[in-house]
Amino acid sequence: MYDNLMPLTLTQIHNLKAKDKLYRLLDGHGLYLEVAKSGTKTWIHRYRFNQKATMRTLGHFPEMSINEAREVLYQDKSLLTEGINPNKPSLKGEAEPIHEDSTFQEVFEEWYAYQFDTWTYEYAKDVKERAVNYLMPDLASRPIKAIKTPELVRTLKKMERKGVLDTMNKVKSIAKRVFSYATGMGVIEYNPVLQIPADIFKKKKNVNYAHITDERELRRVMKKIHTFLLDEHTNAVNIALFVLPHLFVRPNELCGMRWEEVDFNNRLIRISAERMKMRIEHIIPLSDIMFDTFLTLYDTYGKSEYVFPSPYDWKNQPISPNALLRALRRIGVDKKTMTLHGFRHTASTMLNEKGYPPDIIEKQLSHTDRNTVRGTYNKSVYLDARREMMKGWSSYLLSFLN
Repeated sequence: MYDNLMPLTLTQIHNLKAKDKLYRLLDGHGLYLEVAKSGTKTWIHRYRFNQKATMRTLGHFPEMSINEAREVLYQDKSLLTEGINPNKPSLKGEAEPIHEDSTFQEVFEEWYAYQFDTWTYEYAKDVKERAVNYLMPDLASRPIKAIKTPELVRTLKKMERKGVLDTMNKVKSIAKRVFSYATGMGVIEYNPVLQIPADIFKKKKNVNYAHITDERELRRVMKKIHTFLLDEHTNAVNIALFVLPHLFVRPNELCGMRWEEVDFNNRLIRISAERMKMRIEHIIPLSDIMFDTFLTLYDTYGKSEYVFPSPYDWKNQPISPNALLRALRRIGVDKKTMTLHGFRHTASTMLNEKGYPPDIIEKQLSHTDRNTVRGTYNKSVYLDARREMMKGWSSYLLSFLN
């Protein structure tokens, strides 16, 4: 990974190779070059609009040169100063609406831009990466009206042979939505994904997240995490690993946490609804140790947008859940013992055993009440009780370090 301190050069771009997963390099001012697993190189503009992280595709290299990408970036910046979202092509008059000769990629881009504002940034990123990695290599340049069911089956079967069944189902869902959009816009007559029978694919086995329910084992893991935290190379990743068991949030919620979500005055974190799985704001009371930890983090990373910034682009990009998982494995905690998500299950099990009210535990796990009115009521009624529970839970975890 390049350190991104200097703008990209033509030679550097030509020498970039595909890796096991999609990655991005910063050119400057929010302009990135995205390199897919297939080797496709795509110019991406990342920016904020209405206080929301946003991303849009500008074009592919070498069809779009460095100078052309920078010119489009300049045009986007001009629109943003006028309060216009560059992700809406209709506002710029640059892109024609999709029609019967449109390619799959053109339809996907229009659907993606139309849906983007309704998604969290992380979800939008996942959708884009899955489409680029698995759909575009076979379908990008194909006229959408010419794509039939057998062709889609062949694409999905490639994923099945790789054993990525969960991702395959998500990619199938993306394709279904893109073709539904094309159908609704009158570009095609029927959705070929609807003709794919579920029986022709292997079924994903349900696997529970590995987690700890034994106090002695939890003590062993917490000591490993604490030793890792005190390492002389302390950074955002090992601090995040220390914080995760205390807050027991979902890994992506922790890694993507922004300073605007941290309320030091009220000793709370308010994760915005757009980043939550159920699209409802989630409140996390901070225990004394967590409050002090976040103050220390702010002294170190307060100039970044993110609480846990990436070492590669610390101002604009957070660490990834994969970085957190690698750290957990590096300290000797294997996948049969604990996963990142498993800290949620551990907290749930042990807090229930300690006699805390189940409703309070479920609320702190952001398991949304199906009754919206009751869920909103509980949000205010349970806050003091949740604050005491989080204080007690942190004290319990810290007792293992003595």
